[in-house]
Amino acid sequence: MPPILAIHLAIPVIVCGTQRDLFSVNNHLDSAVGYLLGLTEVGCALSLLYGTATRIAAAVLAIVWLAGCLVCSLPPMLENAHVLGFAIFFFCTGRGPLSLDRLLLPRLEPPEPILQYAMPALRIGLGISLTVVAFTEKLANLPMALTFLQRYPVNFTASMGMPLSDQTFILCAGSTELIIGLLILFNIFPRRFGHSMDSVQPHPLLLQLELN
Repeated sequence: MPPILAIHLAIPVIVCGTQRDLFSVNNHLDSAVGYLLGLTEVGCALSLLYGTATRIAAAVLAIVWLAGCLVCSLPPMLENAHVLGFAIFFFCTGRGPLSLDRLLLPRLEPPEPILQYAMPALRIGLGISLTVVAFTEKLANLPMALTFLQRYPVNFTASMGMPLSDQTFILCAGSTELIIGLLILFNIFPRRFGHSMDSVQPHPLLLQLELN
């Protein structure tokens, strides 16, 4: 799982960093600090992608996220809280066996006790991100969402035989995103109904295979 997550995180972060955007296009930075943060996030993303000094890169990525709270303010960073969740996840797990770390820097492998914090951190970060974006880009910011639909007509409900106005479509989309975000945040979105995803213990053999 770590290599797959690293690829999905690294690609958009590299694209944003090369365009001087801090994690998302609405956080464009033109100052010297912006260039520095952009270069740093690209470097962290490449380290995660190749699995080189993964835990160090994850720690630096978390610091970049915290610096973004000062440069861009807290709300835009909360929209990208999933990045902080990813950073904590990789700090707790490393990049696993399919990485250069395992070959070149075995001493940087994470200790087993902190593995238990990886999935909760990823889950909480993703849940916060979805919940905040549901408000800032939809439910609490209808003018911006309506402007987006005017430019990109993605209201597909008419083609399904149940046309909704753009405003109703935005409210439905925002409510769905909010509900999913809250379910993930409060761990009510488990793989096995009725059991907490964080409390499900993997088979010892599978855990040993993952660690090796």
